[in-house]
Amino acid sequence: MKILKFLLFSLWAILGSMSFVACGSDDKDEPSSSMNIVGTCVCVETNNDRNGEDQGLCVGEALIFFDSQFTSNDKKFSGKKCFIVYGSASNLNEYTVSKWDSMIDTYDDEFEPIYQLEGNKLTIMECDLDRYVGTITQDGDELTFTYKYQDWNYDDWKMVSESKETYVSKFKRH
Repeated sequence: MKILKFLLFSLWAILGSMSFVACGSDDKDEPSSSMNIVGTCVCVETNNDRNGEDQGLCVGEALIFFDSQFTSNDKKFSGKKCFIVYGSASNLNEYTVSKWDSMIDTYDDEFEPIYQLEGNKLTIMECDLDRYVGTITQDGDELTFTYKYQDWNYDDWKMVSESKETYVSKFKRH
């Protein structure tokens, strides 16, 4: 009788443990993203008219994303290297990783813009901490960046203001 109870209890334990097995991954820490924004894209449409403010991206301006990582000397900033080309996006070929690297001020640890892409959440940070924060979608060779512009205070590392308007800028790969 003890053997029968032991076998029944063992069978019950095996069946019970099998009912708690998951079929899929529960790992939510790593967003799955096949989006590749590396390369040059030029703004072809936007709802930003700037109204005399230095916020948002305008038609004709470019974003150039590299797959090259940057970490500041003090380890406070980390992201991938990029350029924001304001005004007319002519001579885009001159914006290279080598040019980005040569523009770093090693004394003050100033750097050109860096970006972080997690899933479809894109943050582009300028060296003075100001940021473009939003989501990006891709449809063929067109990227749509929906974002707000944040003005940060470099001295105390706090956001001073955020644009009231949400900007939507469409880019074509160059």
